[in-house]
Amino acid sequence: MRVGKILLVGLFISGLSISAAFAQPADDRAVYADNADNYTRADKTTPANVSYQTVGKALPYYVAPSTISHPDLAAPRDHVVLPAGDLKATWNWIANPTVGITIVPAANMATITVNTANTTYDIDVHEVGSCGDGEPSKIKIIGTSEPKLEITAAEVIGKTPTADNVTLPGAGVITEIQNFKGIVLKSCDKTDFTGQQIKLTLKSTEEGILAADQGLRKYSFSINYVIYRHKTDGTYVIDGVKTQLVEHPLATKFAVLDATDVTFNIPAIPDPALDEDYVEVIFFLGGAETRTGIVSSISHRSDNPIDPGFTAPTSYDFDLTKNLVATARLTAKPKTGPIYHIPYNY
Repeated sequence: MRVGKILLVGLFISGLSISAAFAQPADDRAVYADNADNYTRADKTTPANVSYQTVGKALPYYVAPSTISHPDLAAPRDHVVLPAGDLKATWNWIANPTVGITIVPAANMATITVNTANTTYDIDVHEVGSCGDGEPSKIKIIGTSEPKLEITAAEVIGKTPTADNVTLPGAGVITEIQNFKGIVLKSCDKTDFTGQQIKLTLKSTEEGILAADQGLRKYSFSINYVIYRHKTDGTYVIDGVKTQLVEHPLATKFAVLDATDVTFNIPAIPDPALDEDYVEVIFFLGGAETRTGIVSSISHRSDNPIDPGFTAPTSYDFDLTKNLVATARLTAKPKTGPIYHIPYNY
């Protein structure tokens, strides 16, 4: 019996447009549906046959049975999750390179785990029949690193407060910002902050995303601020409560590339009290919805959200080696004491 060519169906979630296609063998592929059992044909995405996958995550990939060896599977052939009795062949899944990837085949499905970030794996799938292997269907699986966000620059628009580095303490401030480091903008002149705007430059990192696929760099996170009074004894006292400036939930992730600017109004900063050396507004990166970390489009997809057992995406912690805060600090001016002289009692 002649073995026909086969169709690889990868797990693709709508909204992830990918760009580096490569040729797929011609076949009677028009008989296969574009979507089958919540999966989408890998050769029908734009571009074709590329799948990004966060390191350490496992995803299922299905290959559609050949029309030649499975003539009883009638059109529209919109199922790839099939009973064992309907499958009349076996399949070989071959990765190149073989290091850093794990493939666990099961009938016409394979669970694939990428263990190395920033690496491209060429996957060939062959249906095996009495006349040997069919021509392969192909897909590229690209491992990406865990998502990261950071603040690379901060400025008060139209003003020039002094810029410096800051690391917040591991106690005495709200949990979300403990040990966060970043940029501090310092001034003794209240007009440098009153009625002004702060511009934050954000950067994302997900190693492995090709230059043509930068549109995949979308993230769920928030930007917040909190006002603290810093006492002369070194302690912090919160002024009010944490305020969320913007939230990007899973449904509307926000694009962050190498230098994405966002601008916010600086809230009114109260004057330092006599026992305070400064008061500051701390702008910081945070999680969205109920999470404390980051979710990207790729990492969300890599959690297999169409699996019936899926409950929530992995929330990746913020990297404490990155700048995660930007503060506008109003420093108290010295309060000169009175002058003393010899009394007039002579």
